[in-house]
Amino acid sequence: MSTSDASLVGQLLLGRYRILRRLALGGMGAVYLARTEGARGFSKPVVVKRILPMWGDDDEITSLFAREARILSQLQ
Repeated sequence: MSTSDASLVGQLLLGRYRILRRLALGGMGAVYLARTEGARGFSKPVVVKRILPMWGDDDEITSLFAREARILSQLQ
């Protein structure tokens, strides 16, 4: 695990996703095991994928990343 991964563990992203650990690292992003946190101690395991910093300014890569997110959001 890299230093940047270690700094994410325990962090709350977007106000509701607590990062627990990295599951995988690919060419476009890193996938993390996380949990949603809500009212009265509610929590649910989720997977969070973050785009790698080196691709953050690449419009084509960020478009592909967003397209993947839209497709995956339709899975049940």
